[in-house]
Amino acid sequence: MVDMVNDLVNFAPAKKQELDKTAIGAKLAETLKIYGKKLSIEFPRAAGVTLEQFMLLSVLDKNADLIQQKLADLMKRDKSGVLRLVNALEKKQMVIRTPDKNDRRKKNLELTGKGREALNKCFEREAEIIGEILEGVDDRSVAVFSEVLSKIQANSNEWFASC
Repeated sequence: MVDMVNDLVNFAPAKKQELDKTAIGAKLAETLKIYGKKLSIEFPRAAGVTLEQFMLLSVLDKNADLIQQKLADLMKRDKSGVLRLVNALEKKQMVIRTPDKNDRRKKNLELTGKGREALNKCFEREAEIIGEILEGVDDRSVAVFSEVLSKIQANSNEWFASC
């Protein structure tokens, strides 16, 4: 009995370990890399577009009448890279260039019906992939993760804007 009391008295809780934030960054980077590779494989199969083309279509879907420079800014890409994507999507008849109403020198980019159809197919496949990734994760954990990820995204956007 004396030994048991001594053990209780001398018991010291384990030192709380410091959260390894670099491990979180590495896990996030590795997960995003795998996720991006999966989408890069699946989007061409599902809709005939690359991941970058999907991202461009998605931005156009949310923002009407964009010119190429504004699209490049929103995508955080250089103008020439966006031009290549637009040209490829125009050949696939997924986007069109239309004259700007106020400035005839400018061309607005618009999503076509074919582009919207490809976008929807990608969204459907992405939802399936997310379902596979989140298999076995309860709804509460998903909600907390989504909240944390939103904060990380907001902080990243602030950081990027200040560069």
